[in-house]
Amino acid sequence: MAELGSFPGLAGLVQQARADLTGDALLRDGVDGLVVPRADVEVDLDLESYGGEVYMWGMRIHDPQGLTGEAGTRYVIEEMADLSADFDPAEVFLRAWEQIADMRRRGEDAGGTLAIYSWSGIETWMFRQYAEHLPQPSDVEELVTDADVWVDLMQVVKQQLVLPLRGRYGLKQVASQVAGFRGWDEVKARHGLSALDGEESMLLFAAAVGMDGDPDPGAAEALLAYNRADVDATWTVREWLATLDLRR
Repeated sequence: MAELGSFPGLAGLVQQARADLTGDALLRDGVDGLVVPRADVEVDLDLESYGGEVYMWGMRIHDPQGLTGEAGTRYVIEEMADLSADFDPAEVFLRAWEQIADMRRRGEDAGGTLAIYSWSGIETWMFRQYAEHLPQPSDVEELVTDADVWVDLMQVVKQQLVLPLRGRYGLKQVASQVAGFRGWDEVKARHGLSALDGEESMLLFAAAVGMDGDPDPGAAEALLAYNRADVDATWTVREWLATLDLRR
């Protein structure tokens, strides 16, 4: 009888079926133990865009030792957003870049480590698109290719784990269905939203900046809350991963 290894992809399908049936997170074949990059200062980064351009780079900064500022957890979201119809994506990016560069300098000066976490690679792609606005565009490539600093948490999960999600590894699935995150539900309830996704984000932006009438402050508040929920979600997934005791 042929072994599973004789059929490329079949072993993975069997593992996925096992995870779905048991409801357990499993180590992928060939992975001896779960490794999640951590640092003294951890930054969760999430963008919001409209018309293919980014108007917000929200950050959740967890810095318990105060290496880059006040000790604890702080959010830099509204400062990294331009909620206007004629927003300048280059200027918004430069603000975000300076924030990150400043944290890296402070962290290094204090002898600490810093890691920036995002989900699915869109932040990486957009950083590369805006690199031309820097005096040294190659600085972006240096950052996003440093695996100790720039971490795509989705790839950390997908490359090491099989989750009971029928093969769906979007942030909303992983955070809410296995990591227990409820932040998006709270945002929907607080702001009277029936959905909270990319399409709803664009509708909220149009309302917030007054594209079809007067600017709606409530829509602006909902956008900021949505971004905060997104960065809280990647943090929650990372903390959940730390609770897993999986090894061969």
